[in-house]
Amino acid sequence: MADFIALRDEINRLIEGDGNLHVPAYRINNLFVRMEERFDGRSPVSRATFYGWFRKEEPKPPTASLLECVPALADILQVKEYQLYHVAKLLPPETEMTMSLSVAAREFRAATRHASQVLFDVGLASAGEALIVDRILHHDLDYKVTVWPVVRGAAKALHSRSWISIEPVESNVARQRDRTGRIEQLPEDRRRAYFRDEVLTEGLWRSLGLRWRYPQPLEWSASENSTLLIEMPVEERNREPGELPPASLSPSRALVLSGLWGHAEPLAASLASALNWGSYDLRYQGFRDETELEDKRRFSRDKLAEKAPHYAWAIAEDATFVKEIADDIVAAAGHHHIVWITYGSALTATAALAWRRSEDDVTASQTAVRNVVQRINETHPVIWVDHHDADLSYPGADAESRINRDLLADHVRYSAAVVLNELHRRGGPPLQWWGALFDDLRRGSDPTADIRPRNTAVRWCEAGDPEVAARRA
Repeated sequence: MADFIALRDEINRLIEGDGNLHVPAYRINNLFVRMEERFDGRSPVSRATFYGWFRKEEPKPPTASLLECVPALADILQVKEYQLYHVAKLLPPETEMTMSLSVAAREFRAATRHASQVLFDVGLASAGEALIVDRILHHDLDYKVTVWPVVRGAAKALHSRSWISIEPVESNVARQRDRTGRIEQLPEDRRRAYFRDEVLTEGLWRSLGLRWRYPQPLEWSASENSTLLIEMPVEERNREPGELPPASLSPSRALVLSGLWGHAEPLAASLASALNWGSYDLRYQGFRDETELEDKRRFSRDKLAEKAPHYAWAIAEDATFVKEIADDIVAAAGHHHIVWITYGSALTATAALAWRRSEDDVTASQTAVRNVVQRINETHPVIWVDHHDADLSYPGADAESRINRDLLADHVRYSAAVVLNELHRRGGPPLQWWGALFDDLRRGSDPTADIRPRNTAVRWCEAGDPEVAARRA
């Protein structure tokens, strides 16, 4: 029979720290909060029940529900799960060695994954572009592969993504090998499916966060009209949280909202990089073309409801999509810092060109986001980033030539730094913890970034801010 009293006493000993300098002591309420985070806000027991078990004066006898808490408590208190189960007399002696080996094997696998991720992060492992080229070269295909690294930024160069074009070596259909000819005669959607499923494989596609890029980027000239154009994220790739700085932000998630092409995603990635949080990007989840809208909608609703801490992400979709998930976004404001991006006519015109949509469509997406943010700001603060065209443009007659992409990349990073300044004033980490992405913005020992005054405004708007309520797209 399980001994829940002995299990409770062992956990109490670990709560006190047991004199081990590597295991911090925890207050009961703090321990409950940490445990609740690991269950995405849905603890298996109530706070009152948990406190009743572990209070020092007249504690209540724990029940079998304590076992449901063991995985999270073992993680927080830095002890092996099987050791707690052993204290509770749930493991016979002959199984202890088996459990020890099982835990060791699991930890080895976790360490291997961690080492691989570290190597990838510092650029020592094979780049994703190299993996894609390797798959094509070893699939006996006579296709040429062109890799275009998309590097943006005048003040600091950032490799945001790569474009990878796949084209037959022989453009003349009559001279192509039979296999190449058969592939090239397939409709575009089936040709893309062939390269995704048969050449690159589903596992690689999703792990690298790839997507087919169409319509093609504005920078891609008509002479480079490839129907097989892959986009791979680099700076904006999906990440897991890393080692967190000694600071406490509440809420400990961030959601960036903007209209189409408002560059919400790179701003969210910059925040995640500085805070060492995880991030995910709606563009790079490996959704299937034929079910992308449905999958994206379901993914967004799942992530909006999620309360796992230390993640930043963005939604920058069209008006229809935003309206469909508007209630979910509003409900998520309680456990997200909300960052709202607005922008002017030049960026709106360029967004329309990039999406091959009308400017009215872009404006409609901005309006849909504004309506959601106004609902949120009735009861929650928002951080408002209002991009000004003058900060992003060269002189030019047409919209496509007005927006300077390098200035835009710099400006997104600067705006992220001001947002981080606001978060620092409310418990977030100082500049010294933000990493190399912001090291050019240091000013002596100042804990915030030094941003020169610009036309763009970034400010914290408390609940009920009259300017937010009065904003029109």
